[in-house]
Amino acid sequence: MNVKRILSWIELFLGIIMISTALAKNKRYYVKEFTINSNVIPSYIPAVNFISDFHIFIKNRKAGRIIIRGRLIHRR
Repeated sequence: MNVKRILSWIELFLGIIMISTALAKNKRYYVKEFTINSNVIPSYIPAVNFISDFHIFIKNRKAGRIIIRGRLIHRR
């Protein structure tokens, strides 16, 4: 499993949260203290800070934008 796959999994999870709830227009939403079970992340993945930015389009109209900022750290 590589870093891109992990970030894709995070984006998918957050996308499901965002799509499955009714969202108010022009309002910011935050997800804090989101963690992933450490068994999912292989030990050879390096520690990394990341920003992932993607736009959601529905029928060729921009429906939203999600920016994910995070870091992957190794706890001993």
